[in-house]
Amino acid sequence: MGGSAFHALLGKQAFPRVPPGLYSTFKARLLPKLCELYSFVAIPVEAPEKLDYGDLDFLVAGPKPCVETGEGRVAVPHGMVQAALGAKHVIPMDGYRTSNYAVPISKDEQMFANLVGDEDDPCCTSNSEVFLQVDVHVCKDAAEFERIRFFHSYGDMGMMLGLITRSFGLRLGEHGLKLPIPNHAPFLLSDSFDRILPFLGLSRATFDSGFQTKMEVFRWVASMKHFNPRFFRPTGSGAKRVKPERKMYGEFVTWIEQEYLNPEGGSHESIGDDPDNDGTPIKMEALEYFNKTTEFQALISTTQNRQRLRSGFSGHQVRDWADMGNHWPGVKKIMDAMRQQMGGDEGILRFLEDKGEGELRLIAIRVRDELGLLPASGRQVTDAITEYPR
Repeated sequence: MGGSAFHALLGKQAFPRVPPGLYSTFKARLLPKLCELYSFVAIPVEAPEKLDYGDLDFLVAGPKPCVETGEGRVAVPHGMVQAALGAKHVIPMDGYRTSNYAVPISKDEQMFANLVGDEDDPCCTSNSEVFLQVDVHVCKDAAEFERIRFFHSYGDMGMMLGLITRSFGLRLGEHGLKLPIPNHAPFLLSDSFDRILPFLGLSRATFDSGFQTKMEVFRWVASMKHFNPRFFRPTGSGAKRVKPERKMYGEFVTWIEQEYLNPEGGSHESIGDDPDNDGTPIKMEALEYFNKTTEFQALISTTQNRQRLRSGFSGHQVRDWADMGNHWPGVKKIMDAMRQQMGGDEGILRFLEDKGEGELRLIAIRVRDELGLLPASGRQVTDAITEYPR
C-alpha cells in the first residue's frame, strides 16, 4: 500500500498516477475477479477529494475452494491471483501480508485517461508500457478483514486516530485498542471497533454514513473524547513531524493549528490538557469500560513477581552462592531442587520477601551438598590431587 513497490524494477515512470475515472474502471474490472477467489473482498474507502491515485488496494480473506476439485484452500496461489488480475509482474508475499501486482494499462486506457503525452513527457509516451500497482493484502480471518478495512479507510484517518489515542497513553491500530506496558507486550483492551468507537466518543453511525470531504473526516476525528489539539502544536513535545507522503495528515495538522491553536482566530485555543501527561486516569477509565481491570492487575502482579524473582533468584546468583563456577548443569540441578522443596517459584518468592537473599543463599548451599555437588574450589583441589598424586 503505497504505490512504489516496482520502482526499482521497472522505474517510477512506468507507474503514472491515474485519474479517478481510470481508477474506477480498474476497480470495477478487478474486484469481481478477486471475488471468484476469496469469500471476503473489499477496497478501503479512499480519501475524499483525491485528484489521482498511485495504486489500488484490495483486502481479501477466506480463500474459496478449488473449482475443479472442491477441495478447500489454505491460501490462493500467487500465480492464480496474478492471472485473475491480468498482472505482468508480481512481488509475492506469503502468509497474511501484502503482495504487489503490476497490471498493464492498455493503450486505449492510456488515451482515455490522457496518460499518453509527447516524447518530452517524463511520465509516459505513446511507446511506453505503463502499469497500475495493485496491492492485495491477505487477512487472517473475517474479523481481521473488518478491522483493517475500517482502519485504512479514508486515507490517513487511522493514523490520525492512532496519534490522538497515543497522546493520552493508549495505542490504537488495525489490531484494536491496547494499553502499553513498559518492557512487556501491550495489553489488549478490545479488538472490536464496535466497542472501541463508543469508548472514544466517536459516532459509528456518522462513519458509516460516509465522508464527502476531508474536512468532514477532520471534524469527526477531532470529536474524539480526550482529543488534545496541543499534542499537535508546532513547538515542544507532541506529534509535529509530517512526512511528505502523508499529505492528508499534513492538512489535518494545519487544520488543527488554524482551528484550535491560532491565537487570533479560534475560540478553542485553550482547549486540551497538558500534552505531556501520561494519561493515567484515561487508562483506568479504559480498563473499567472494557471490563479488563482484574485481568490487567493480575498481569501486572505476575509481571512484577517475575521481575522480583529474576532479581533475587537467577542462575548467576545461585552459581555464586553455591560456588559452582561454570558448572551450569549443576546450577540447574540446584535450582530445580530448590523449587521442588520450596513450593515452586511462588514459594521462593514468598521466602525472599519474608527472609531475604541471605537465607536463600544458605538453602542453595545446603541443597548443593545434599545433591553431592562440589563447589568450584573443592573441584580444583580434587583435580590437583588427581593430577599430582603423592
